[in-house]
Amino acid sequence: MKKVLALMLLSATATVHAQGLMKSVGGSSSSDSSSSSSSTGSFDDDTLYNFYVGADLQNTKLSVSDSGSFGGLNNTSYDSKFWDLRAGYKLFKVIGIEAHYGIPDQNDEELNRYKKRNYYGIFAVPTANVFDLFELGFPIGYTNSSITVNGDTSSGAQTTVEKHLNSIAYGANLEIPVRVFWHALPDFRLTGGGMVYYQRSDAREYGYHFGLRYDFGFGHPAVEVAAAPPPEPAPEAPAPEAPPPPPAPVCTPPAGFKVDANCHIIEQKVVLNSVDFEFNSDKLTAPAQQTLDQVAAALAAQPELNVQIEGHTDGIGSVAYNMKLSQRRADAVKAYLVGKSVDGGHLVAQGYGKSHPIASNDTDEGRAQNRRVEFDVQNAPFDVKVVKEGASAASTTAAEQGPGPKPAKKHHKKAAAAAADQPAAPADAAPAPSDAAPAPAPADATPAPAQPPQ
Repeated sequence: MKKVLALMLLSATATVHAQGLMKSVGGSSSSDSSSSSSSTGSFDDDTLYNFYVGADLQNTKLSVSDSGSFGGLNNTSYDSKFWDLRAGYKLFKVIGIEAHYGIPDQNDEELNRYKKRNYYGIFAVPTANVFDLFELGFPIGYTNSSITVNGDTSSGAQTTVEKHLNSIAYGANLEIPVRVFWHALPDFRLTGGGMVYYQRSDAREYGYHFGLRYDFGFGHPAVEVAAAPPPEPAPEAPAPEAPPPPPAPVCTPPAGFKVDANCHIIEQKVVLNSVDFEFNSDKLTAPAQQTLDQVAAALAAQPELNVQIEGHTDGIGSVAYNMKLSQRRADAVKAYLVGKSVDGGHLVAQGYGKSHPIASNDTDEGRAQNRRVEFDVQNAPFDVKVVKEGASAASTTAAEQGPGPKPAKKHHKKAAAAAADQPAAPADAAPAPSDAAPAPAPADATPAPAQPPQ
């Protein structure tokens, strides 16, 4: 009896694990089916269907291993069949108990058959619901019966042997509810399986069966309680306002420099045009003043630039006189620029006389281009591009329109000798009256009348 209880417990434990595995593999199909058919209940609902009854036709075989204990029967295998009536109750969801009673078949009195009488058994039946489609049962318990075996002995004489069998029995059942096919039907189940009814050293009795089972109960459908709605989520605290962006850094570029949106100094261009002068004059012409207005605006935009103002003359006249004249021209330009709000501290006037011609002194146009003032930036930074350009056409034209040099007096020998030291005007140039009285010779020259320099 202790072995029976141990086997029942082991089988129930295995079935519980199998049931859990089936549920995990099958997902929520069983629970979903149960909830969707709550009015009739699922076929494995042990609240609605906790009792059941069934009838199975058992086809059994007796295999004799010790003929001595069976009256010396010659044959070792005998067949039988009987009706197995059962009634059960589900103790838990996955385990029930069953009581069995057997009704013998009258045809079992034939030769080489045996008749099973007074059969009864008690079983524990662990079950597993597979995907809510069918149920597996694993009955294990105790059976007791009396049998009458009809056989012959080794001498050929027919005999009947009475035997009492009691043993642990076990097996497996497959039960398919017909409600799977039509849910409105009562809870009938088609059943089938195999059993070992008796197993000892002298013989073994086993077989298979099929039949019908009906489930019923006295419970009531469980009242489904609607799940309480989940609590409303607490209102989220408002996100803290982002701090205002830091103020943009104050851009203070160096005086006169242009910057981009990120306050980076960008390259800038300063255009400085030279200006031309009339012959022997440091007076600014109207076109020259217009040019210097543009130069003043460019230098005012770049007040850090140090600019040298360079005065020049054409080739007519002595070196000393032309040096002084070029200085006066450079000073005149500086004075004009200072008058236009250019910082005089960054301006240096320097005369170069006739030492740096840029055109030929043999033509009026060339000499007009040489009578000029240019600009040289001494400290241009990397991002300031200084472009030096020549005088405008209007400035050069105005310089050409001024009075030209006077011809020397031929009867004065000293003047003729002094004129011989200067370059003569080209042969195709018409003599023009001078725009100034003959200037006295420079201090470092021999006193003599000479052609006025420029």
